[in-house]
Parts: sequence; C-alpha cells; structure tokens
Amino acid sequence: HQVRRRDWPERERAVADRTRRPKTEPRRVAAAGVCEERTLSGEDSKPRLRPIEAIPTLHEGRSCVVLRDPEGFSENPLVVSDRAAFLLGFMDGEHTLLDIQAAYARRFGDLLFSNDIKKLLRQLDGALLLESDRFRAKKEETERAYREMKTRPAVHLSAMEADRTTWKRWIDGFFVSAGDPKSPPPKGRIRGLVVPHIDLRLGGPVYAAGWKTIDRSEPPALAVLLGTCHAPLRSLVAATEKDFDTPLGPVSTDRRFLRELDREAGGLFEDELAHRREHTIEFQALFVRRLFGRKTKIAPLLCSYAWPHLEPDAPPEARGRIKQTIDATRAILDRREESVLLVASADLSHVGPRYGDKAAPSSGERKLLETSDRAFIDSILAVDAGALSRRMKRTGDRTRICGYPPIHFLLSVLGEGKGALLRYEQAVMGEEGSIVSFAAIALS
Repeated sequence: HQVRRRDWPERERAVADRTRRPKTEPRRVAAAGVCEERTLSGEDSKPRLRPIEAIPTLHEGRSCVVLRDPEGFSENPLVVSDRAAFLLGFMDGEHTLLDIQAAYARRFGDLLFSNDIKKLLRQLDGALLLESDRFRAKKEETERAYREMKTRPAVHLSAMEADRTTWKRWIDGFFVSAGDPKSPPPKGRIRGLVVPHIDLRLGGPVYAAGWKTIDRSEPPALAVLLGTCHAPLRSLVAATEKDFDTPLGPVSTDRRFLRELDREAGGLFEDELAHRREHTIEFQALFVRRLFGRKTKIAPLLCSYAWPHLEPDAPPEARGRIKQTIDATRAILDRREESVLLVASADLSHVGPRYGDKAAPSSGERKLLETSDRAFIDSILAVDAGALSRRMKRTGDRTRICGYPPIHFLLSVLGEGKGALLRYEQAVMGEEGSIVSFAAIALS
C-alpha cells in the first residue's frame, strides 16, 4: 500500500535516478532487516513507513529489493532482502511489532525476534524512510534551506560534471540525431509538446525531436512546463517561484503568472518542496535555455494525480482541485497576449521486473506494448483529455504510464487542436531487461 514500485525511469533513474549513480554503494540489510530504540519502546509500537519506491533487483547474485526515497530526503538507496521487504507492507502505522512477527511467521514458518525487527527499523529510520522525529527534523531543515535558495539548482544535470561547451555540444548532437520526424508536425503554431523525461543519455534525440518543432526565431514568451511528480503531492499540482539553474545558465520563472494562478486556484505552493529533487522540470528547462536563452520564461508545475481522481465517485475536493487548477490555467492563458507553449514532461509505459512484473517482455510482447502505447497516443493526437482518461480506466493502467497527469493537464488546457507523433522509442533499463517507452508529440 505505502510502498510504491518505481514508476519512473531513471527513472531508469539508474535505479531511481538515471541521471547519476549513487556516490556510495547501497547499504545492505540482513534478512529480516529505521528508528531509534526510543522511538520503538515496545511491541505495541506501530511503525509507519513513508511512501517509498521498492525496486526488485539482483544484488551479488541474490534477489533483493532496493528502497529509494522519491522525495529525496534520503539520497542513498537501501537494499533489503525479500523477507525484509515483506515486512515493510505491515509498517503502515496500524500494525504493532507483535502483528508483524505474527505475519512473518505465517508467511515463512520461522520465528522473527523483536530485536531483529528493531534492527531493521533503526536502519530504516537512519535512512529517513520512516515517519519519525528524525525524519520530521530533517524535513524541516531541508524546507528551510530550500526557501533560502535564490534559484533551484540543477541537481541531476550538474551530477554529469560537464562544462557549458560540452553541454552545448551534447544538446546540439541530440538535434542532429533526432533526424526527420516520423510524420510532419501539424500546421500552424505549435501550442503544446509531449516530450520524455527519461535520462537524456537514453532519450536525448527524442527530446530534440519535439523541441526542434519550435521556431527559434519566434520563441514563446512563456513555457508552462508540466512535469510528472514521482513523489505524492497533497495538493496534486505544485509550483515553485524559484528560477531554475541549468549547466547553460539560469532560466527565469514567471512569478506573475504563478501568483495569478495561485490566487484563482489556491494551494499552488503548498508542496513547493517537491521541486527540490524532481528532475522532470529541470530537464526541460535545459532545452528552454539552449534554444531561447533568456527570452522565454517558464512556469514550473508538477502534477501528481491519477485517473481515479477524476471519477464521479472520487473525493470531491480532489476532483475539484484538479478542475479548478486546469480551468484557471486556461483562463489566464486566454487573457495573455504573449505567445505560450505548454510542455508535458512525460514518459509512457514501464514494464518488466524493475516495475513489478515477473519477467522482462519478449520481442513479441514489446510489439504489443507499442500497439498499446499507440492507442494511448491516439488520444493525445486528438487532443482529447476525456478519451485519455477513459483509456486509462479501461486498461487499468496495466503498463504503468507515469506521464498521465501532465499530459492530461496539457490536453485539458488546450481543449482542441491537432497532433503529430514525431518519434516513439523503447529503452531497455538494466540487465533484467525492463522497458520504458516514450515519445515526442507536437500539438497545434
């Protein structure tokens, strides 16, 4: 329930951050195998795990699970055994240590001593993966530090340790590699793009296939960058007023637009901290800077909702929040005289062991995956947000499309238009053969 399997690349994120590998080896936790003894005073304690990513993998030839923090408070991964991972499902704030011991005994037929559970909990707490005083103090400290920053640093891109000249060469190489589009861009001014947020080393030419459709001689005054948020957002949509740094220099944020949107929709900055580590806006800001310099401002919006939020029986506050933010965005943009580009930073399907499947897809299954993806893409090309949501409901999102919220937001704001699929690709993630798909789509 609270343990989330990785639904983004690096997403993949090398396992969760594809832009860089951890500077240290993941810590290993023994078979049962995070909070101080004072936090767990006895068997009546009820530990609560934070929402984390649980990624099945092989480590030194053994099956195990990598635990990562999508919010980035814990920067290093934690590797636990399959049996330890089983225990995490009961750390929901409802089960006592005795409950967890009983569940372990039923599942494995072995005894699990309380000291073993407490050892695991200390390790989890040390990695900031539990709801605890240690985590709350770290969160408060991190929030304070972020507020004091003048710009949002290029967290992922800077890890590649390349100078400005090298970055320009790389990006220009992506545009050369993009080649000709599979189908011509739609006629008229391009109002929207769907481009990947996968590691640039895997998807750079596909990014470029989308961005090259924008006329450099007439850059948009504003680019509304809609990014998938891989951490949960209470507010479902979150903005930050900070300018974004990139290896090519800063990109200015349109604070006037964001403040106007916050006045009309409300709650836009409640989860601003989510921007601190999320890469999906950062990667697009790099292209804005390379193509348009300082001529184009951005409006960074992270989206974290799913099709059930829009169902008639969904909590009215969630459904209303999404609708109000989309409607306000459309109304504000309609009042603007300057040109605006909307960009959904979104990958498509995630299949294979890394994402919870038993095996890597065969060549035949990859062809079926492309067929499924193209049916999803058809709704984008028709600029039909309703059809997009209906398909997600009909399929149950069985291929784990992580780009649904920003794409839905984009289509809802545009309302109508025409689209063209410029490029589609599938990338192999890791030795186990998991697959992530992504595409470049232009909308007029």
